Amino acid sequence: ISRPIAVEVVGPLRFLGELKSVTTRAGGRALFAVQMSQASGLEFTWMFNGTRITSGVAGVKRVGLPPEWNGAVMGWASGRVAAFLELSGVPASASGQISVEVRSSSGSVLLGGPASLRVEAPIPKRIAVQPSE
Repeated sequence: ISRPIAVEVVGPLRFLGELKSVTTRAGGRALFAVQMSQASGLEFTWMFNGTRITSGVAGVKRVGLPPEWNGAVMGWASGRVAAFLELSGVPASASGQISVEVRSSSGSVLLGGPASLRVEAPIPKRIAVQPSE
């Protein structure tokens, strides 16, 4: 007597959607995300202007970022089928291109992006002065 077995058919690795450009204010945050067609055995490497920022498992990294940046956090979502890159403390001079390289355990490599990171000047603080009587 044979028993039924479960078979998972995995198609080619591909992006589900495009990496989107982000505009933020100086000192603010920027979030980039990708979703993939499969979840198992993926490694994500994020790049800023072609220089590696983060790679591998989630965590706080500073590799490839200018020292004035507060940092970058890379994480996984939805059972590792999606990944994100959150940049915080983005300096005014940090406009550039973000891209992501995705490698599967089977050897497939995909490059997503580039997407633009646009940084606008901060909103100036205004101090309201009450008229004197």
